[in-house]
Amino acid sequence: MPSADLCWQAHPVASGCLRWGYHRLPEISRFYGIVIAIFYNDHEPPHFHVRYGGHKAILSIEGLNVLRGDLPPRALGLVKEWGRLHGQELRDDWRLARDSQPLRPIDPLE
Repeated sequence: MPSADLCWQAHPVASGCLRWGYHRLPEISRFYGIVIAIFYNDHEPPHFHVRYGGHKAILSIEGLNVLRGDLPPRALGLVKEWGRLHGQELRDDWRLARDSQPLRPIDPLE
């Protein structure tokens, strides 16, 4: 696990940080090779970042719509299923990130 100082504001998070371009995003969940992260003090609308293999996408928390990027259909389906199960936790982590507070890990899809 990367040291906490690699994350913005040096906040410890679930399982480390995900490199996203020039930013490091705190991971909040990981399952089936899919990594989910939220960036501190990110722009509206509330959303989360997904990386799967060479694919990247940003999905809205409300509605789970792809805002940018792409994922293979199967991975996208798994992410949407996970998002439906953990919507309140995603909203809570979004609020924590906006307040520069440590994020809480969210259980993976099983």
